[in-house]
Amino acid sequence: MAKADVTNKNRTAIDANHKLNQHQPSLLQQGRNAGYRISTAFKRATTNTAKRVRFAANHSVRTFTSHPAAFITFDSGADGHYISEKDRKAAGLPILKRSTKRVGVANGGTSQAKHVTKLPFNNLSSKANQADTFEDFPTSLMSVGKTADDGTISIFTKDGVTVHKEQDVLITCKGMPILIGVRDDHGRYRIPLMQQKGQWQPRKPRARINAALQKANSVYDLPSIEQAIKWMHAVCGYPVKSTWMKAIKAGNFIGWPLLTEKNVNKYYPETTETDKGHMNQTRKNVRSTKPKPTPFEESNTTSMRGKKVQDVYIKTYDPRETIFSDQTGELPTQSQRGNKYIMVMVEIDSNAILVEPMNSKKDKEMIRAYDTLILRLKRAGSVPKKHVLDNEVSEAMKNHIRDDLKLTMELVPPGCHRRNAAEVAIRNFKSHFLSVLAGTADNFPPSLWDRLLYHRQKSLSTYYDNPMQLPQYQPTHTSAVHLTITKCH
Repeated sequence: MAKADVTNKNRTAIDANHKLNQHQPSLLQQGRNAGYRISTAFKRATTNTAKRVRFAANHSVRTFTSHPAAFITFDSGADGHYISEKDRKAAGLPILKRSTKRVGVANGGTSQAKHVTKLPFNNLSSKANQADTFEDFPTSLMSVGKTADDGTISIFTKDGVTVHKEQDVLITCKGMPILIGVRDDHGRYRIPLMQQKGQWQPRKPRARINAALQKANSVYDLPSIEQAIKWMHAVCGYPVKSTWMKAIKAGNFIGWPLLTEKNVNKYYPETTETDKGHMNQTRKNVRSTKPKPTPFEESNTTSMRGKKVQDVYIKTYDPRETIFSDQTGELPTQSQRGNKYIMVMVEIDSNAILVEPMNSKKDKEMIRAYDTLILRLKRAGSVPKKHVLDNEVSEAMKNHIRDDLKLTMELVPPGCHRRNAAEVAIRNFKSHFLSVLAGTADNFPPSLWDRLLYHRQKSLSTYYDNPMQLPQYQPTHTSAVHLTITKCH
């Protein structure tokens, strides 16, 4: 009842609140609106209002017919691509020239080709796309052998067939093949009805295919722990058993699969590669057969008089932040990059052995190799302050060490090479590197020895502990993924 009563105070208050205030636009806005209306009216008056769509006086009908797609049979018994003229016209294939080819057919007769055409497959070469057309062929044939000669692999299944490039396919078979055949001189694949062992052998993949394929081998796929330890022994560079066991006990091979102290002690392989690198010649006069010299006559010291003192002279030698370096002799084979020498550097804090190949022992090349090794140390967080090297170093090298790098330089005495720790590092690296080279494949080029240096340097660092017990300088545990397995293809 209150809503129907227009005089009710509540309804009057509600209606007043619901009313919108209608604001009048300003004079400027009113002028703009008037200008818009005038311009719109002018455009409508001057625009042609004639109809733009016109219809024809007489109607016409057009029909479209969908033709079935032309197919070609992928035949392993055909030694070439043979297309019927009907399929060529349906697919719109071009005519390149007249064909003079004659082929034998299944009924024992021969058929004369008419034209030479080109198949519309862009991923095949022009030679593999070339085909011949025949008037009397009811079905078009595409040769599997001719397609395979273009560097392809065809995979047939119960549902269809796919064609791939050779470098894109890696087929792994779990068992022996149930049928084996060969390809004859005409390009056809033939399988003998009587399968005898040793009569037919599977085709070996070409070297180019092996080089193009990337393989990922897993140590867990090996048949036994003994084979796994043998494989890991080759990965680590054929180390001596005592050195390998010591590194494993020190924890330098944590995370390597199956590489434990128990497995290595039980299945350590005795290989000739280890002997070729780590066998040292026995020194002379170790067990001499000559008579011992007469001992010196002892003198009487009772008559000697002097002042008795208890002085002790001590000299402290700090080996921290010190590096040693030396160069090897000329290697018997020059690498493809022109390298003939190796610079070896030892960093005492981390006990790291660093190597860098050199093409000569000239000052420019020596400084380049030296700066490269110093840069590696700085990137690892080690900043040396002292350098010990042989006294045969040139003046240019001395000036570079003292003036440019601001290092304290110490030269070992002439003829006393044992004072240089790099001499021992050269011996250790030489033994390790020779074992690796002895374990390379038979077709490994000797001129590629410098490509193995970086990985062998990383593997060698796992055999030595940090003598200064500095965690920030401990060698990084090298993963087997980063090592080059030169024995395996």
